[in-house]
Amino acid sequence: MGRFMSKESDVSVWLVPVAEQEERIQGIIEGLAEKYGCVPFIPHLTLYHLGVDVPVEEVVEALKNVLVGADWVGAEAVDVGYSDAFTKTLFVVCEVDRGFVDLYERLRKMWKGVHDYELNPHMSLAYSTKMSEEEKKMEAGRVSGIDKLVSDRVMVVVREGGGVKRESDVADWEVVFEEKLGDE
Repeated sequence: MGRFMSKESDVSVWLVPVAEQEERIQGIIEGLAEKYGCVPFIPHLTLYHLGVDVPVEEVVEALKNVLVGADWVGAEAVDVGYSDAFTKTLFVVCEVDRGFVDLYERLRKMWKGVHDYELNPHMSLAYSTKMSEEEKKMEAGRVSGIDKLVSDRVMVVVREGGGVKRESDVADWEVVFEEKLGDE
């Protein structure tokens, strides 16, 4: 982790679904990546994005304290959307449970004024500069089998060099910390 000391290290905190759900969603992500020349990634819901405002070591230490006693958290898939924003090319819109919001609020309180991340619960299925509007619309209509999501792990993910704006940036993501949440 020591190599991520640079001011250009983009830091995010992710919640990852339980293994069975992760595997199923990973298949969707990889299928889209293969079909459209995107880069596959770990299925996740972003709990907090700190950008380059907070050193990764500080994020990991703070997160360890926040996670004490934290249980699994859930999200309900309510829609599939798409947009022109790279980080929301094709995504599942989610409503999150109280446990998810509580973790977010604890992190938000900790970093208020440093980096005010606004919670926008969704699970991306593709990050692409190559998909046309018609392809996004078509794929959004095909997505199925994602309904109730349960996350049992938290990850801190870093990209050296700043934010994510194109496919090659996604390939640069590196998990630098991972911890299981308590029992469901």
